Amino acid sequence: MDSKRHQSKAARTRVDKAAEGQLVNIRKRTIIQSFTPEEELNYLVGRGDWELVLTSPAFVKRPPEGKAQLIRESIDNRIDQLAKSVNYLVNRGPEHHAASVGVVQRKQQLERIRDDILRKLYEQYPATIDKKAGVRIDFY
Repeated sequence: MDSKRHQSKAARTRVDKAAEGQLVNIRKRTIIQSFTPEEELNYLVGRGDWELVLTSPAFVKRPPEGKAQLIRESIDNRIDQLAKSVNYLVNRGPEHHAASVGVVQRKQQLERIRDDILRKLYEQYPATIDKKAGVRIDFY
């Protein structure tokens, strides 16, 4: 009964009506964490948020090869997420056919975006490709 004495009348009424004599404790805690730019970048890459990766301070500081690798990895993560959702939609039945076609189109669009970004990056920095070793990058 002591705990009810410390509650406001409105809170007591809510608890009494909802719980019929049972005491309900609601505790809210907010945890604020800070992340380093590298941790934030890894989080964005893991989620497949490639558009946000491009604006990350840790991404800007990387060399062109590192940028290309992060972009590819981030977009590939997003493509994998879309592939999983396509399987889910296809297995749900024909009523979800339109949604699965839309996801497949988005997946193909992301693959083209990834290839275009990488092509432009490698055209911008042609010295990064070792022509003596015979390294050739094909985008098709």
